[in-house]
Amino acid sequence: MARRSGGVPGIVTVIITIASIAAAALVAYFMYTTTRSATSQPIIEVTSAYASGSNLALTVRNLGAVDVTITDTSITVKGVSCMAQNVNKQLAKGSSTVISATCDSSALSDGDSGYVTLSGTTQSGMSFSVTLGFRVIVP
Repeated sequence: MARRSGGVPGIVTVIITIASIAAAALVAYFMYTTTRSATSQPIIEVTSAYASGSNLALTVRNLGAVDVTITDTSITVKGVSCMAQNVNKQLAKGSSTVISATCDSSALSDGDSGYVTLSGTTQSGMSFSVTLGFRVIVP
């Protein structure tokens, strides 16, 4: 009987198979953790900012996959701070809420730009702080 030569030894085949399985497991773990953390991030947007006199009404919507609680709000229009009211807001995923504020009436003109900083926690207890820009609309 003739012996075959040049074949891959069995131990090499086993080592390559184990290394492939370990690499696949690491890739799967990486994909799972990055997807999980990405889907637990709050995604918040300002959908409108209407002004009437010295009153400003910001509509904020939660586009993320987690419920959030807004605990602190800081609003600035043209460099002037506004006093936010009814700050503690529960914002379920997919829902929106109105944040009211009183500003210096000279700061509220149609088309003025401003920004709002929202801080709070997600339902899992993760803290967040996001700053969003907006344009004031005076009907």
